[in-house]
Amino acid sequence: MGRYSTGRVGDLIERYSEISHRRNYGLLHAELIDLDRALALLKKNEPKAYKIVLLVGLLGLDIRSAGTVTGTPIKTLHRIYQHAITTLTNYLNTGRRN
Repeated sequence: MGRYSTGRVGDLIERYSEISHRRNYGLLHAELIDLDRALALLKKNEPKAYKIVLLVGLLGLDIRSAGTVTGTPIKTLHRIYQHAITTLTNYLNTGRRN
């Protein structure tokens, strides 16, 4: 288990596509493996939060577009996204949801 901050997790999610295609990224590779495992847990346990992370973080949609796609109000979308980042951080740091 690592020591991830919510800021680091958010950065990894937002840059996932960019950094996952690099050839020599050392520590980032380990972090992406950790993140993939945490995302699998999020998908299983909180599918709506996973979908928001996928749209906003991994696919790079802006909040408005993600809201349109999901039919979710923007404030709610922000809340779900922040909750998902916190949950992913907990998964990464403890291996389970707190």
